[in-house]
Amino acid sequence: MGETEEPGFLRYLSRTDCLVVDGRVYSIRYGKETGSFIEFRKTRFGVFPGPLLQELERNWAAEHPEELAGIIDTELERKVSGIRQERQHSQEWSDPHARKKAIAYDVMHSVCMKDVLRPRKLGQDEDMAPSDDLFRIKEALVRRLQMYTTARRLAGQDALILGGAAYALKECSHMESESVMKNGLAFAKLGRRTFRTSGQLMEFIPRAAKTCSTALRQKARHEVETEDSLQDIIRKSRSRIAEEVMSLDEHFDNDNNTGFKKSDNGFFIYTKTPEYILWEHVNDRYYRFRPAEVGVRISYDSLGGLKVSFPLVLNRYKHPALSDIGQSHQFICFSNFDRSSVNGSRPVSTITMFLNHGCRMLMSNYCSDGNAFHDLESEAYESSFSDLEVPKDRVVMGRVTNIQACMRYKRSEELDDA
Repeated sequence: MGETEEPGFLRYLSRTDCLVVDGRVYSIRYGKETGSFIEFRKTRFGVFPGPLLQELERNWAAEHPEELAGIIDTELERKVSGIRQERQHSQEWSDPHARKKAIAYDVMHSVCMKDVLRPRKLGQDEDMAPSDDLFRIKEALVRRLQMYTTARRLAGQDALILGGAAYALKECSHMESESVMKNGLAFAKLGRRTFRTSGQLMEFIPRAAKTCSTALRQKARHEVETEDSLQDIIRKSRSRIAEEVMSLDEHFDNDNNTGFKKSDNGFFIYTKTPEYILWEHVNDRYYRFRPAEVGVRISYDSLGGLKVSFPLVLNRYKHPALSDIGQSHQFICFSNFDRSSVNGSRPVSTITMFLNHGCRMLMSNYCSDGNAFHDLESEAYESSFSDLEVPKDRVVMGRVTNIQACMRYKRSEELDDA
């Protein structure tokens, strides 16, 4: 829910003709006059008492916990981001090598690369703690927020709402009531009480939405800041940083399928592909490839700016998208990638995007279309990859990862030949 978006109970008011008096909503029944009524443009309509604004708000919160969960998510992310910035600005990270490890830690705890072919949102922090712990905390915070009401902040503003427009209501004295009713002014009669309209309330619903949304977010922020179990997780996370990252030159998180390593070739953040099979569609052959370590080299320029390389395969490997056969630290063919697409992105997002694209180049984008360093159907390289070939009757089609790319290429060839 955006900061000026209407909370659900206010959406009801903006779409319903009604009176709001003393925090209670009175519905208008057209064509049915009762002891309580409104007279507007010399026509009377019946008025029936309905729920309190607080009841509307609580009902909305109970029926739409996902909107409250979104608010809590925003505050949790703000809290986690604050800790990350605090860490990055501390003296502990003043050493360039330590800063590289800090970036690696953020990548490892931001995006899960377990399934490298699955589309994902980049740069979102999923974890400062085990996900089940955060889920339980978030559920508790949402329940607490459901019990909180912001409607009381609208107390003191009685209004008549017709067609989305709001008109201020002012209670009349006994003598004034008779004058209002005789002069044909717009008024409302609720039992013995009389209210007259006193001008249109411009931007009534947007102003009320801003007031209530701000109050709700302030309450959510307070709950996040004071949640004891979250503070415990944060303290453990801070201590874990030094243990997990600062003391190591190599680390791999199997849960998120990401890690980092330092060698004579530089400092790398990397992920691992699973074993996969490529289809060579020209001769209808299949090749099995072992897992590849796909990484990026990160370094700093003379001005302290972070540099992120294009993806490489770190382990000794052979693949049509690599220039050499069986060598390590080879750049993956990246001819179709526009580097400007990551300009201005956070380092975590850029690195994760490069890792994802590197894996896709190896696993799903190859299709013997001449855009890689080699083609599997080429006689010149047939012997180089012959040991990887799998008999067609032994291929598990669910492990073939480039069928869609090959089919797209074949269709485009057919259209060109037509």
